[in-house]
Amino acid sequence: MKCASNTLLLTLSLIMSATSAHSAPLPRASRLTASSHLAAGTSQLDFSEAARLRRQATLAGGLESAYARLDAIFAASMDSGARSKVLRTRAVMKWWDGDVPPALEASDAALELEESPAAILLKGRLLDVQGQAADAAIWYEKARAGSRDAPSRSLLDLRLAVISATERRPEALADLAKTRSVEASRRTASVLALLGYPTAAIALLQERGGSAASYVDQVRLANWAMAARDSSGATSFAWRAFQDAHNGADQRYALALMIEAFRSAGDLMSAARFLAAQPSSPEVEQARLDLLLELGKYDEAITLVDRSREDKIRQQLPRILKISGRETEAEAEYRRLLQAHPQEPQWYDDLATLYLKQGRRNEATVLYSRFFETNRDRIDVLTGGARRMIAMGLGDEARARLEEIAEDPNLAVPIKQFLAEEALEQGRNTEAEALLAELQRLRPADVSLLMEVSDDYERLGRKDQALNVLAGLEASGQILDYDQQLHMADLAFGLGRPEEALVRWRKLWNQSDTPARKSYLRRQIIKGASRLRQLDELAAELERRIDGETNARNDLDLLVEIRISQQDDIRARSAVERYATKGRMSETERLEQLAAIHSRLHQYAALDEDLSRLAEADPENADVHLRRLIVNTLSHPIEGKGEADRTRRVEELLARLRETAGQDDVENARFAAGVYAAAGMTDRAVEQYRRVVALAPADMDSLLELTSLLGRSGRRREAVALLQYEVESTDDPALLSAAISGLLDVLSSDPEAPAEQRVPADLVQASLAWAKRTVLERMIGGDDNARLFSLLGDVAQQRGEFGLQLRALEATMPTAGNQRADTLRQLIALTSERKPDANGAGDSSQKVMFARRLIALQQPLPPKVYANLAQALLEEGDLAGAERAFALMEDVEGLVNPDKLREDAYARSGHPDLALGAYKMAPRRGQDVSDPNFKGAVPIEQAGEQGDSAKR
Repeated sequence: MKCASNTLLLTLSLIMSATSAHSAPLPRASRLTASSHLAAGTSQLDFSEAARLRRQATLAGGLESAYARLDAIFAASMDSGARSKVLRTRAVMKWWDGDVPPALEASDAALELEESPAAILLKGRLLDVQGQAADAAIWYEKARAGSRDAPSRSLLDLRLAVISATERRPEALADLAKTRSVEASRRTASVLALLGYPTAAIALLQERGGSAASYVDQVRLANWAMAARDSSGATSFAWRAFQDAHNGADQRYALALMIEAFRSAGDLMSAARFLAAQPSSPEVEQARLDLLLELGKYDEAITLVDRSREDKIRQQLPRILKISGRETEAEAEYRRLLQAHPQEPQWYDDLATLYLKQGRRNEATVLYSRFFETNRDRIDVLTGGARRMIAMGLGDEARARLEEIAEDPNLAVPIKQFLAEEALEQGRNTEAEALLAELQRLRPADVSLLMEVSDDYERLGRKDQALNVLAGLEASGQILDYDQQLHMADLAFGLGRPEEALVRWRKLWNQSDTPARKSYLRRQIIKGASRLRQLDELAAELERRIDGETNARNDLDLLVEIRISQQDDIRARSAVERYATKGRMSETERLEQLAAIHSRLHQYAALDEDLSRLAEADPENADVHLRRLIVNTLSHPIEGKGEADRTRRVEELLARLRETAGQDDVENARFAAGVYAAAGMTDRAVEQYRRVVALAPADMDSLLELTSLLGRSGRRREAVALLQYEVESTDDPALLSAAISGLLDVLSSDPEAPAEQRVPADLVQASLAWAKRTVLERMIGGDDNARLFSLLGDVAQQRGEFGLQLRALEATMPTAGNQRADTLRQLIALTSERKPDANGAGDSSQKVMFARRLIALQQPLPPKVYANLAQALLEEGDLAGAERAFALMEDVEGLVNPDKLREDAYARSGHPDLALGAYKMAPRRGQDVSDPNFKGAVPIEQAGEQGDSAKR
């Protein structure tokens, strides 16, 4: 028997080698290969040999000849084992060919001849990829029973356990994990939690996770305990995570989890007491302070702040006093802070805000006068303060203080720059123009400043002044760069001075040497000459220059462009031919120039001839010219030639391309595939893409192009089978991820599309269930978990398993590090984007939970992010949490007004009483409010007040 099998293997190898003169590289590492060695004996024809034969047959022109030869060998052999191996090889090749039903038929026939472990395993796999997991499990059990190979049995044990767990039998995974390594047990616990079995996950990790539980483990356990509604366990795990954390960010996150657990138990007071009993640290103090504020324990919060040695904690006292309604004490605290930190802008801004809220405008103005005096030499601080004053409605006062400071010659320029910018923003154009003129007078030779002045004149609509500023710099001997000179030319043309513009463009044309610049300048020169009705005159000048000068290539290029713009192909070609006859350009350059003319003038028959001659004249770049020729043939049918002629022509050119670059050149095969696909020749395109995959097995992009093409042409089952084969045959996490992503693309369809254009529901559900099991199996097997969590989330999303999608994203949090805030924002978006349903999508409580965690991180984020978080908290009635979010907002150089965001959030959430005081100030702060009375009217009326706003 062994001798017969060896003879079969040798015969197959010789037959397939004879079909191709090209040697095959070693096959890539394969899970199929590893798990196919289930029986003793070295004569087994395994999957790697089938892959080798398939590759050689593909390169030789297709698999049909290989199938025919396999049939011939099958018929000639009398040995049942050898015949079974032939059928298994056929089955594997059919699977790779995307045709699973015939693969199953061949597998069944092989089993009838010999129930070898390899044949049994193949049957299981083919059933598995078709979504028949229960039937596949029966065959996997048989294969496992007959296997003597430990790695193969281990793989089958895992696959069987995953199938059981996805069928609501999680104990199979837990039991298997207990026989494996500590790391495998940790990964298995994560998978159990992902599948919605948090209690089992906790039990497994605690039993098998090892004694040295890490921060990551404790965070996971805390999350799982909360999912299992075990508040006590969650608080314990979260506190241990805090103790194991190595930095403040990790500590803050752990504390957020702990408080969340206490909150779920309805016992925040116990959380506050627990923290009060712990050793003091900045993170613990902040968490405890937030809790006291949420509980309304203002006296205790103030006492905590008073006793704290942390500046960040102590500086929150004014906010706490304001929240508790103690504005007089808040004012005194602001004054104390100003005494201690007289140059800190924040305390001036906050105290001024308090004054304005109370209607004490004069005191706010006096306060800012002190600010300007204290920071007189800090320009950035002064202008920042002025911008905030303007946002508060103190614009006149701010400008008056700045004008006083501008009397100092050393400060005049930056101050006047700011005032000019501010005047422009507010639409006070006359004032802005006067300030720009003053800046020119103060710094007549400052290139950088004057360039900004020129830009500001343009913003004012004074292009004449903008050009004058640049021309003055030029006249003074300043060297302007290309962009500045080009801008001057464009300004001149826009101002109705085409003569000046044309002179400048031509000067730049003669100086430029990059294709992009020359292309732009050619168009501008022709535009300018056309405006002046001097196009023919310019062409005649260029004709004389190319006829007389030895090196006038610039002039030739411009002349050709002019003739093309005049649609004059005869004179364009004539100029090129005259220039070439004087030996000034090579034959290749001549043909390139002619090809450019014919392409621009849409003379595609002539272009076809040019490119064909180029391929002969320039053999080193023949493949480039042939590709252009093929594209031209496909894109622009030649008059009088039918579709059959065009197809035949493309075939001839592709054959010529293959001869030029080599029969098995990957790039040529890839190009040919794209060409056939563009021409609608799907079968030919598929053939070429398969060739690329055979030549370069690791070229996942080409495989995805192939499966995408199959999907678009209605051959989705074929595409799915091919991708499943690739997933089963790779150990590379990147290739696995790409193949699963490709599978999701193939299975997606527009729900609004006609029924016949949608992916069959049975194919979608079966394939996605298999993909889910595969990803989970790889997670436990030790592949790149970060990538796999994302992949599992994508599969879950397409299956409509919102809970799994959410858990997959949340599972990355313990190891997210610096990306934790970004991940939380994704979780918030995920729980916000849908209406509530049975899976938890759109669950506002989940959104608020993630919002609180994000706030606890205290990360610098755009103000609108924190405003949205505060809005969500307000809708849940958590005013203290909302205030924590508002406190983290920062102004962005006047572009965002945090106070206005706060006001709007309160108003939208149904708290007009809280928005009222702030809205009274909104007209003074909100620079974008066109009618200041209107915005204030909304909360006033909602609050039930009568008065002018109610009358309006």
